[in-house]
Amino acid sequence: MTHKVIYFLTVFSFLFVDVSLFAQEEEQEAETEVIDYDQMFNRAARRAARNDIGGAIELLEEIVESDPYWADIYFNIGLLAARIDRYDLCILSSRRFLFLEPEAMRRDDVLERIEECQEDIEEKGFLEIPNTTPEGLEISVDGYLLSEGSLSTLGLSVGPHTIVATQNEFDPYEEVITLVNAETLVHPIILTAIIYSGEIEFLIEEEGAVVFVDGVEFGTTPITENFSAPEGRYLVEVRLEGYHPWQRYYQIDRAAPAEVEVMLLSEDVDLSDL
Repeated sequence: MTHKVIYFLTVFSFLFVDVSLFAQEEEQEAETEVIDYDQMFNRAARRAARNDIGGAIELLEEIVESDPYWADIYFNIGLLAARIDRYDLCILSSRRFLFLEPEAMRRDDVLERIEECQEDIEEKGFLEIPNTTPEGLEISVDGYLLSEGSLSTLGLSVGPHTIVATQNEFDPYEEVITLVNAETLVHPIILTAIIYSGEIEFLIEEEGAVVFVDGVEFGTTPITENFSAPEGRYLVEVRLEGYHPWQRYYQIDRAAPAEVEVMLLSEDVDLSDL
């Protein structure tokens, strides 16, 4: 999706336009079945022009729910949130913007806005995530994806905040932390790797045969239960009195059970003849 780059600072210069026309157009656009996010952006701009800051933020938040990588929307949410003293929202949206656009032309302005919002919070605490295991985790705070790996000092209002960290092949991490006034919470994160499992299905005609997996007895045929274990390579052995022992390695993976089909040979058979 291609997006226009428009900041509300520009919109505010057009306040001479008849606000009643804005209301009529907004009503017509709301009736459209297909959502046009550029139109929604324009509706938010018109609400901001009418000083309906909360309403403008609501529309912008709807946009980023569907397109969380539209950086300019976060810029404008932060800009508007600062105007109505929603300092946490200002900080999180602005940090999200900088995460998406680290070399943005307005970087210095955004950093200054973040600092001002943090200063305006009467009771605030600070959060730092200096390191993570594994490296490069995606870290979100209160629903805003802010960094990959470590998280530099983040000042927010005291009270509960939700941290979420994710990476492929690892169990997601989520925790509610509590910030205390004038204190810094240093919060390293360690994720647990996902252990994928698979199964072995035993298809053995002879009854009374003892089945071993990696040297550990699993059961005696007939076996109706599959062997379950983490993905990997396993040695299957089958032993039955009066028959030559049988063994083979099998690879377990999550795609489908490995089928062990065994035909035991009587001890009367000379294996050297085979």
